[in-house]
Amino acid sequence: MPTPSLPRFRFGERFRVRSQSGKDYTARYLAVGEKESGLFVRLDSGELARLELRRLRWSTLERLESLPGQSTVREGDDVLVECSAGKLRGKLASGLGESMLRLENGLCVDTREVYALHLLFRAPSLRAGDRFFVRSLSGRNYEGLCLSAGGEEAHARLDSREEVRLRLASLDADTLYVAVPVPRNAYRGYGGETR
Repeated sequence: MPTPSLPRFRFGERFRVRSQSGKDYTARYLAVGEKESGLFVRLDSGELARLELRRLRWSTLERLESLPGQSTVREGDDVLVECSAGKLRGKLASGLGESMLRLENGLCVDTREVYALHLLFRAPSLRAGDRFFVRSLSGRNYEGLCLSAGGEEAHARLDSREEVRLRLASLDADTLYVAVPVPRNAYRGYGGETR
């Protein structure tokens, strides 16, 4: 659950905020994760990032105008599309706003058939509240919700409803992605959404 002091944002809203250590972040709002997952943003550099809410000084918040020609969800982004055909993962071949979502692997999905769209953030670690995808070093794929993480393991509920303890050292860190939800009106071309 977001901290009570977190301001309201619209998806894609551009802002600047300073951290407790004095670093300035200029970014577009994506989503607030559950529990310890953090604040997901797209930095002005184009990179997806996760900021820790407790380390941000909201008294320094400055709302900014959007930069022309820069969209929040972009061509080349890793995405998960949940649609009538099932779950599809890939890279966007074009931006949002069209009636079809196009993936680089040639798949096209009518946006009316999309139940949910997620940006896939390449995470350096698992945190409680993360909706994640990862492969173990032995080749097993895991998909689920991280219930807690700390030390050398994470406790997770997989999509199969099975609860497991994942040894972090046995996971392929290069395959760890966290799903960041994109509001429906963002891929249907209607603008942002207030959280």
